[in-house]
Amino acid sequence: CGICRDPARDATSGIWTREKGSLHGAAGGALNLPAHLTVPWRPTPDYDLSLLVIPGPGATEILLYLNRGGRSALVSVSPGPEAEFRCGTTTSELPGGVEPGKPLTLEVKVRASGVRAALGGRELEWKTDWPESPLGKSWGPPDPTLLGLGVRAGRAEFRGFTITEYPAER
Repeated sequence: CGICRDPARDATSGIWTREKGSLHGAAGGALNLPAHLTVPWRPTPDYDLSLLVIPGPGATEILLYLNRGGRSALVSVSPGPEAEFRCGTTTSELPGGVEPGKPLTLEVKVRASGVRAALGGRELEWKTDWPESPLGKSWGPPDPTLLGLGVRAGRAEFRGFTITEYPAER
């Protein structure tokens, strides 16, 4: 995850480390908080994002915090035998589930009209006019113009974080 160079600086909760080019997040610490990390990148209003996620033992939800002009959105994956994939308020089951250790490629497109996310052959679209942040102040990066990663419980590995930026949609 080349975009997150200093996890000790960018972590807002949980335990984050860099190992062999990967970023590892784990819920925990003294208060057993979910792991949240601010990605120090302020993207243009329209962008594509791609990353490889490997759920670890006990991971109950892997989170990707997005923004468009300071307005937030959330894409998440809940691993396990009855796995779910969420994009904004749109949810889909992942047939066959998601096993710990199984790599997942997550691809996201952020545009004025909403968010489109693809994972394991499933594509979800959340049409939105980007209202006030649905995440509240306790979730997402402290600076709402930045991106973020999270693990609600357990641990996960993140690799190959790439962003392609575009001029704003007209």
